[in-house]
Amino acid sequence: MFLIFLTGLWTVINNAVIEFIADVEFTQIEMMKRVAEVNFYGMVRVTKACLPLIRKSRGRVINVTSVKGRLPLPTDSAYIVTKWAGEAFSDILRREMYRFGVKVIVMEPGHFGGVTAMLMNKNAKLAEDYLNEA
Repeated sequence: MFLIFLTGLWTVINNAVIEFIADVEFTQIEMMKRVAEVNFYGMVRVTKACLPLIRKSRGRVINVTSVKGRLPLPTDSAYIVTKWAGEAFSDILRREMYRFGVKVIVMEPGHFGGVTAMLMNKNAKLAEDYLNEA
């Protein structure tokens, strides 16, 4: 902690995510809000909290969005709209931070659901239960 306050914070990486797959018609507003709270507003909150230290060190903000932030696909609206928002937020922040020498980087990974098992086992059961409820 002492070094952070003495020298600033060099980088922050926003990578938290909730994925939820369902048609718009079957996605409850509460689920849309839950996904947005983590995927978008979480990114905004962490960034805002760290910006004074990032600016001090002329560091960088790295926001992990998704290739889906540029590719609208059916059944994935709750997730994709937050990734589009993250892209826009990053583009705006990049322009605002340029004068301070702060870099804002967007990483757009491809589809890793199968590799990371995000939608398998208990997560698949949670999604199934939610869809049955909807």
